[in-house]
Amino acid sequence: MKVVDASIVYKWYVPERETGKALDALEEFRHGIESLAAPDLVLYELASALRHNPGIKPEDIESILENFVSLRLEIIVPSLSILKDAVRLALRHGVTVYDAVYVALARSLGCDFVTADKKLQRKLASLPFVHPV
Repeated sequence: MKVVDASIVYKWYVPERETGKALDALEEFRHGIESLAAPDLVLYELASALRHNPGIKPEDIESILENFVSLRLEIIVPSLSILKDAVRLALRHGVTVYDAVYVALARSLGCDFVTADKKLQRKLASLPFVHPV
């Protein structure tokens, strides 16, 4: 299992740099090679990122969200212990609590966290389970 963040999921729908690598992760998931999970926060972050893209129409945002939900990734509501860990991680590594929730979730599941966010990767470089897309 891997935890993916919104920077990965966004690339599944909007072509950007490294979209191919993000799509590889999706294909592995679709073919049952890899399980993917994310905190419920991914839904809000994806919707917000799409909303701020001037090239995407509101009806397209709705379609993308429907498609994402239909993929049936494991969407997890973080527990209090995950949130507490996220706060500690955020303070220790100088990242937002939002970003740290993904990391704390991965740590709690004992799996890797994958992101396409270069700045986040640099800040979390000391954590061996954090990987670039």
